[in-house]
Amino acid sequence: MKRPPFVERLLLGFLTDPALGDAILGDLTEEWRTRITRDGRVSANLWYWGQAIRTMPHLLRDWCVNATRRDVRLRLTGILVVFGIAALPAAAAHVRANIHLAIARLMLGSWSAVSAGGGGQTMPLTLNWPEITGVPLAVSAICALAGAYVLGSRTRIAPLVSVCWLGAAWIAFSAALPLALRGLPSFHFVALAAVLAVATASGGILAMLRPLHTARSSAPSSRD
Repeated sequence: MKRPPFVERLLLGFLTDPALGDAILGDLTEEWRTRITRDGRVSANLWYWGQAIRTMPHLLRDWCVNATRRDVRLRLTGILVVFGIAALPAAAAHVRANIHLAIARLMLGSWSAVSAGGGGQTMPLTLNWPEITGVPLAVSAICALAGAYVLGSRTRIAPLVSVCWLGAAWIAFSAALPLALRGLPSFHFVALAAVLAVATASGGILAMLRPLHTARSSAPSSRD
């Protein structure tokens, strides 16, 4: 009986110590097989998923505590390079939207639209918020997803650790934008933080969906 392969890939994405990885996967597999016999495959798979998800934050914390300065320096360099490249189009899309919004508000201050009734009544022009905020949100989502996928694919040891830190960089990006772009509404930046988080997680997961033998190569060898 083979354990759920995708869960194993996610765990491999957080592992830096091969001995620890073998111990964790071995213990989970042993209990999983026992639960299959006792509770059935569906229940055992749900248990395996739950235990794996609970283990991932501990593996991330383990890296943060035990990482060497060289590892931190190299990993942060890769994260900053990917983030810098991916953040440029996202920032440009937000600046463009902010400029268009300022122009639209200037026009709204002096223009009015004649209602379709033709009775001489007027109604103020309204802003099309989905159109104004939709483009920068879409561009940001694509940039975050692509950046996380590239980073997760190119990082050999514990790639999902790098993806998590990239997600933190995106959250900081979404928190800093309101200070520079005051024209966009507050709900846009709340939506932006959620979109960036989901897109970054999706990119990391897509990177781990490569063939299992490729994902296994991301786990450290005894030479590292």
